[in-house]
Amino acid sequence: MTALESHIKTLQGDNEALKEQLAGAAADLAADLAAERDRADKAIAAFASLADRLDALAAEQARPWWKRLAG
Repeated sequence: MTALESHIKTLQGDNEALKEQLAGAAADLAADLAAERDRADKAIAAFASLADRLDALAAEQARPWWKRLAG
């Protein structure tokens, strides 16, 4: 009986250690997710800027050549 109680206490201690590891891993994952979200937001902004510049270039190219020369 004493051996079983000792084993239960060992398992409870292991359980607590695993809970702490899980909490640490969850915090790391949340930090990684936030960093990845920031990178994605920057990439989206860069692509949106590129799309705007390409739209402006396409609009400029759509004008007749003589109007582009006159400015």
